Parts: sequence; C-alpha cells; structure tokens
Amino acid sequence: MGTAVILPNHDENGAVHDPLLPWLQSAKKALDEWYSGKDSGATDLYKLLSNCINTFKHHSQYKNDIRFLKIWFLYLEGSKDYEKVFREMEELEICTGHSLLYQWYAIFLELNGKWRDAHMVYQIGISRKAEPLDKLEEALALFIDRLSERLQK
Repeated sequence: MGTAVILPNHDENGAVHDPLLPWLQSAKKALDEWYSGKDSGATDLYKLLSNCINTFKHHSQYKNDIRFLKIWFLYLEGSKDYEKVFREMEELEICTGHSLLYQWYAIFLELNGKWRDAHMVYQIGISRKAEPLDKLEEALALFIDRLSERLQK
C-alpha cells in the first residue's frame, strides 16, 4: 500500500519493545470472538479500543503508525459521534500525513449525506499532500463521479 509503518523499539538485548502490540493482539482476539457470534464481543472490543486509544493517543511513537490509525477506525465504527472522533484525531494529529485518514473520514461524511463536507476533507488531505497522494486524488475523482450521478437522478 505504500504507507510507512513505524517499527517498534528494541531494548539493549535486541528484544522488541512495542507496547501497542499486545493491544493489537487483544483487538484481533475480540474481533474474532465478535465474528464468531459471541454476544459480548462487540462490547468488549469497543471498550478495548477505547482503552487503547486513551493509553496511546498522546504517545508520539504512535502518532503516524498506521496500525494505530486502524485501531481508531475500528473504534469509529462503534461510535455514535464519528465527527467528534475525527476531530479528536485531527487535534492529536493522528496520521494526518496518511491519505487513508481523509478517505475514511470523507466516506463517513458521504454516507451521512454531507457531500460538501466530504469534498472539503478530500481537499484538505490533498493540500497536506497526504501519502499516497495518488490514491487520495483517485478517491476524490471517484467521489466526484458518484456525486455527479446522484445529481443527475
């Protein structure tokens, strides 16, 4: 996909120290449980994601880590106020250099009929030269095509 992933730190013995890793493993386990139909899976997952975000959102080590961005996206899917979550991500500068942030935010806005806002989000990402920029520009072009089709109906 072309996005950089920050590699974990190593301690003096060469062992990998990545505090986010156990959270990612727990999130995967909770997702697996949820997909298998266990009732508590969604609640457990949302709580886990919330705790993970609160634990690491001020850690510069994960500010541009695409794995952390995906944690935010999973959290976002269970949130009732996605715009508040995205605003917080913006304020904390979580992956603001990744085009995926802008694509997801714009899709959420589009799905909620906020087409003007979605267009603006694409433009912000492009103006910030979010990488990979070509993917963001392609997503904007597809958005404009969808918008044109809606307006012609």
